[in-house]
Amino acid sequence: MKPKDVVVEILKKLQDEGLDGLYAWFIGGWPHVVMRERHDGGYEILMWREGVKLRLKLDKELKVVDATVYYE
Repeated sequence: MKPKDVVVEILKKLQDEGLDGLYAWFIGGWPHVVMRERHDGGYEILMWREGVKLRLKLDKELKVVDATVYYE
């Protein structure tokens, strides 16, 4: 799966069924996104928009391992 496809899938899951109890809605557009692959095959994703940042760590199966929300 291409990195952009992973991000789109994560965003859709966050808004529709949630990811392991975590839900997010980005009203009026998509957030900015930076993603990197971790050494264990999972991903780390940082999303931000209008003073809110969401950092996700995902395993190889795209399950949330850790999530942190920051507000400015």
